[in-house]
Amino acid sequence: MKFNWTSKSIIIALVALTAFLGQQKFRQYRLQKAIESEKLSLQNQLSELEGKNQEFNRTLSYLNSDTYKELVARQQLDMQKQGEFVYSFAEAPSTSPGSLNGKDEPSNFQKWANYFLNKDAE
Repeated sequence: MKFNWTSKSIIIALVALTAFLGQQKFRQYRLQKAIESEKLSLQNQLSELEGKNQEFNRTLSYLNSDTYKELVARQQLDMQKQGEFVYSFAEAPSTSPGSLNGKDEPSNFQKWANYFLNKDAE
């Protein structure tokens, strides 16, 4: 069988076309994998955001509940229910360590100095 220029050029054109189509198919495959990866990432992000949304809805429903409103009214507004008695315990005024019974005591350093220098201690 005799090959001429025309049949050689057709074979070369078919090989080039096959190579071009293979390259395009490979690009399409890589893009498809990137899209699937992005889709999976977005689905994970969606499930995370839905979880946060549920948590916010639970918090919001608690903040709108009568229990929370009563708690705020009692703690921040010092309110009470009708017929209820509220006892308040105030802290005693604190005294500084050096002034017990209104009498100034020497500092610990002064006590040691008096002890070692044989001075009369109070």
